[in-house]
Amino acid sequence: MFLKYRDLIHETVSEFGRRGNFVRIYPSRGSKIYDKFFTASKPLNKIIYRTLFSNEILQYNGSKPRHDEDSAF
Repeated sequence: MFLKYRDLIHETVSEFGRRGNFVRIYPSRGSKIYDKFFTASKPLNKIIYRTLFSNEILQYNGSKPRHDEDSAF
């Protein structure tokens, strides 16, 4: 599934790094309170949250790339 969203994740991580003083509202830490306003959960939002806010290593094409600030997609 990650391969399907690879380019979107890459762009999101790049934007997150350039955000300056802007604050990400969703998905973000503590954004679970907003879930009730959505009719359905979107897989991309969950992947973005996991990529930006967890130390989890996401599977990519059978390998395990690291998702820290120094790694490239």
